[in-house]
Amino acid sequence: MMRWRGRLTWSALERAAPLDDCSATEFFRERIGDDYVDVMLRGTLDSLTLSPAAETSRVIALSQMREAPLSRLLCPIGGMGIIWEAAAEGLEVHFNEDVVRVAFEGKRVRVELASGDILIADGAIVAVPAPIAVRLVGDEIPERSLALSARYSPALKLHLALERPLPGVRPACPAGRGELALAGIAVVDAKGTGQIDAGRGAVAIVASAQLGEQLLGASDEVVAQRLVAEAEKLLGRQLDGVVARSVVRLSEAARGSVLAGYASSRR
Repeated sequence: MMRWRGRLTWSALERAAPLDDCSATEFFRERIGDDYVDVMLRGTLDSLTLSPAAETSRVIALSQMREAPLSRLLCPIGGMGIIWEAAAEGLEVHFNEDVVRVAFEGKRVRVELASGDILIADGAIVAVPAPIAVRLVGDEIPERSLALSARYSPALKLHLALERPLPGVRPACPAGRGELALAGIAVVDAKGTGQIDAGRGAVAIVASAQLGEQLLGASDEVVAQRLVAEAEKLLGRQLDGVVARSVVRLSEAARGSVLAGYASSRR
């Protein structure tokens, strides 16, 4: 990353055009490994910025790291995978197995595979989304209640690039009783990160969990019309001069949608 540092700046992303040859997922999976991508990269891009790593340019991901104060990308020589390889030394390890059932067998754990084979172990970590965990483990597993109580909300986000900034507009996070249309509105150019060209403006509009669920399968046109209408109602002004837009959809986001540190919504 250090040799590219001079090219990675939000105010002049065109300098990094020669590096824009793959997604953030592809780049970091090759350079660092699956563990970093699945645990760290997706956790930040997919969840915090609602920008799916598989659809985000590696230039964007590297530029975010470049702009983050005091950020450093640290990784063992050989990739993150060597940590788990060292931990697995002396253990019997199985890869790429489809698990259909996890249950107690006496004081040990029985893992049933789709192939029909059975694995017996001292313990098992069921590290999958809650809806899948519920299908894998039985009622005798105490932690199953945690998976049953987990709830997910879809996330739907509209980015708008504007001809000029919106004077006097501040980030908004609706609150109150009843169903709300929006989780919040972020004014991207007001962050001072250099992401937006001088003299231009940008906003990000995030639907509430309820509206996001309704519109998740709708066309970009329908999503844009509805979210712009709701944003204009909340802000009390029109969003004129739209020069570009994009829609981000996540079918299973966290409980509530987070918008750039500004807004959150709970069912």
